[in-house]
Amino acid sequence: MWLVDAFSLYLYGLRSLALALAVVIFISGLDDLFIDVVYWTRRLWRALTVYRRHERFDSATLNQEEEKPLAIMVPAWQEHGVIGHMAELAASTLDYENYHIFVGTYPNDPQTQLEVEQVQARFPNVHKVVCARPGPTSKADCLNNVLDAIFQFEQRAGLKFRGFILHDSEDVIAKTELRVFNHLVGRKDLIQVPVYPFPRKWYEFTGGHYLDEFAETHGKDVVVREALAGQIVLDIRHPDAQEDAPLELPGIDIQALPFYALNNRFKELDATRQYLLYCDKGVMSRLHAHHLLSEGHANVRVYRPA
Repeated sequence: MWLVDAFSLYLYGLRSLALALAVVIFISGLDDLFIDVVYWTRRLWRALTVYRRHERFDSATLNQEEEKPLAIMVPAWQEHGVIGHMAELAASTLDYENYHIFVGTYPNDPQTQLEVEQVQARFPNVHKVVCARPGPTSKADCLNNVLDAIFQFEQRAGLKFRGFILHDSEDVIAKTELRVFNHLVGRKDLIQVPVYPFPRKWYEFTGGHYLDEFAETHGKDVVVREALAGQIVLDIRHPDAQEDAPLELPGIDIQALPFYALNNRFKELDATRQYLLYCDKGVMSRLHAHHLLSEGHANVRVYRPA
């Protein structure tokens, strides 16, 4: 008889645990349900209103616009075997002419430097940048070195880039990407194009998880956050600059978070809010916004004063 009682107690405990887990899963899924409802409602509304008054954008129009100079930044630490193919593919397949690729390497990583030099010898718009400090450092530090090299290149070449584009060494770039940036760069401070991984086999569950995650984040979350999220302006200037010229925006929440602490402390902020990065010239804010987006933070934009 005691076996029956023990088994009954086991089933009762299992039932209670299942109910508790069901409640937790339900609560944790409410935010996803909200995003789905807002996304599909907004999409239906725009289909019934906006797109009945305006024609959808035709990609062929991109080819009619004058090409603005664009700079692609690629940080690379121990990326030999990858970076050479990526840079060559980008330099040879992009449907665009007025662009340059700057690859950030390290003085103690000669193999990566060699691959970049081999591509650089074939394509004059590919440039190797060697960071001041040995690696590994942070991606932000590498990008700061790349950005400094870009400014020096602008002075030597007598041109000014209209946009800075961040890519990783593993990225496969769509051939029309730069034409999309070229179309939007005059009206937008920060542009996030969707990132989609290549399809995986059905049994590759880890890769399939990332595929779903990217599709949900870039296909829905970014769109809904941009449409609804409350915005906070993050003043990322040095504290001395903040003290000399305080940022005053009536009716807008402002938080001070210096650029050198941004990467470590951004994850501590409220993830349900949208953050607009601000600096004096807009270059540093664009650079850090690109970096945070590449780290998976979809709630980042650049603040443009009126």
